[in-house]
Amino acid sequence: MNKLKTKSVLIVDDENSNIMALTHILSSDYVVYASKNGQSAINVAEKYLPDVILLDILMPDMSGYEVITTLKSSKKTQHIPVIFITGLRTSGDEEKGLALGAADYIIKPFFPSIVKHRVWNQIKVLEQLNEYNLMQYKLASDALGIALWNIDVVNPDPTSPENKITWSQEFRQMFGFSDENDFPNNINALAERFHPEDSSKAFAAFAAHFNDYTGNTPYYIEYRVKHKNGEYMHVHGFGATQRDGKGIPLRTSGAVMDITEKQRMKVMLDLSPLACLVWDEKLNVVYCNKAAAKLFDLKDNQEIFNNFHNLSPSYQPDGQHSNEKLANYIKRSSEKGYYIFEWMHQMLDGTPLPTKITLFHVKDLGNYVFVGYIQDLREQQAAIEGCTG
Repeated sequence: MNKLKTKSVLIVDDENSNIMALTHILSSDYVVYASKNGQSAINVAEKYLPDVILLDILMPDMSGYEVITTLKSSKKTQHIPVIFITGLRTSGDEEKGLALGAADYIIKPFFPSIVKHRVWNQIKVLEQLNEYNLMQYKLASDALGIALWNIDVVNPDPTSPENKITWSQEFRQMFGFSDENDFPNNINALAERFHPEDSSKAFAAFAAHFNDYTGNTPYYIEYRVKHKNGEYMHVHGFGATQRDGKGIPLRTSGAVMDITEKQRMKVMLDLSPLACLVWDEKLNVVYCNKAAAKLFDLKDNQEIFNNFHNLSPSYQPDGQHSNEKLANYIKRSSEKGYYIFEWMHQMLDGTPLPTKITLFHVKDLGNYVFVGYIQDLREQQAAIEGCTG
């Protein structure tokens, strides 16, 4: 994991012995910050924006529960993954921590290998998602002719004219322009063509993604752009940002897609190496890609449609009914626009299939749908069990 040397972890614990032990475990791979109380932890998190926070619960003056509540209520720190590491070991304690927004929960006394894997998992899932997005854009661009753009970041202000913007030729042609003379490589070339009702939200969505140094805020938005002929086009804009070890943007690449032809979305999803399902707002499966059938060892997409309700057990590992738990995650996705969570699926023969789902709530041709990308966690969990066995 030495390549992660520039990633950072904040350890929050009132016991010196715990701070020293965790620092010893993590310092060879990460920049480590430490705080002995809640208020100091909040200050350090806001100043340095660590990639992951390891947080004790029982501390004087301010408990870990109070600290995470403060962190999650701040736009600056709300997307930093928090892992509780505590001697509290009841299911109620763990449930409370996860309900407050914790990404994971480690019980003391802890095993060094478990701590390393849990921290690594939080960082790796974001890296994998960004790598996947970049690959997806290239594949989709070649197959569909969607329009790519790129920003080489010089100034961390997303609207700075110092940043070098490159619109692809396909990008210009999508909106009726032919070359750099009539659509130059600057932000104003696009900004002045936004629909007046969409301009603010388009800039806000990009700024939220760009300025989130954790990389936890996706850029995915629908807006309208005026074609050269004067008519407005509806497009989906999406992108990903390459960052340095502190999360500062280095380059942002993305694309726009004309969404007047729904088939384009289906083709793009079929190019995805990750399993993907699309549900309508009544949670009926309306589309799935080839990778989804492969994940569940089914012969084709039709088998997904026929057996979807048999691909999850009645109850999740924490004892909560799957329907109730899914309803809660659907609600969160609707409120935030996306939500990331772990979910226990199963094969048709009942074999458990642990997964992580990134669930987007997006508008598709005037109707909202849920798009879920499903990551297989079997190898990841087997690696962790191998270290603890």
